[in-house]
Parts: sequence; C-alpha cells; structure tokens
Amino acid sequence: MINRAIASCRTRGIAKLLVNATGLTGMAVPTLVDRFLMIEAWALEAKGVVMVALVIQPEYIEPRKFGSKVARHFGWMAEAFSSAMDALEWLSSDVAGPAYGNSDGQ
Repeated sequence: MINRAIASCRTRGIAKLLVNATGLTGMAVPTLVDRFLMIEAWALEAKGVVMVALVIQPEYIEPRKFGSKVARHFGWMAEAFSSAMDALEWLSSDVAGPAYGNSDGQ
C-alpha cells in the first residue's frame, strides 16, 4: 500500500506524504533486513521526488533510526514518528530543501 501511495504522489507531483500506520495490527516488528528492503523499495518508488513521514507505534521505530539512514543512502528523505504532530512538523519544515518542493507541498 505504501508503494502505491508513493507512486501516486510521485506521478501527481506531490512532494510530501504522511503515512499513518498506527492502526496496523498483527505485524511483527521488522528485522534490520526487513527494514532495509522496505526502505529500498520505497526509495526506488519515490525516485527522490516524494519525502515520507511514517507514523507508527513506538515499538516499530528502530531507536538508532536505521531506516532513515538507509533512506539517505538511497538519496531519499524519510522518517518514522510515533506522533502525527511530529510527522507534520517535520514535513512542514525545510529539512529536505528545494528538491522536495517548498514547505506547503508544492
């Protein structure tokens, strides 16, 4: 689902996506390999155009921010948050610079 959402944003020229996965149940905490493969797939889909803030339960967030580091390795901006407000603040900031559009998502 996240791949499709990223692709949809990319093709429509939408630079920023907030994914709220807090309602996700029954999923095991991903291993580092799982995280790498997820981030790789999402980064390839984003093609450096769509930055993503993922809101998820705290137990799914790797404390060392492994996924964010992998994303940067692929030239992509992505972060995980346990709070939608924190995710929105990050998306609204100029952290990504002009390559990802301005702070209002354009």
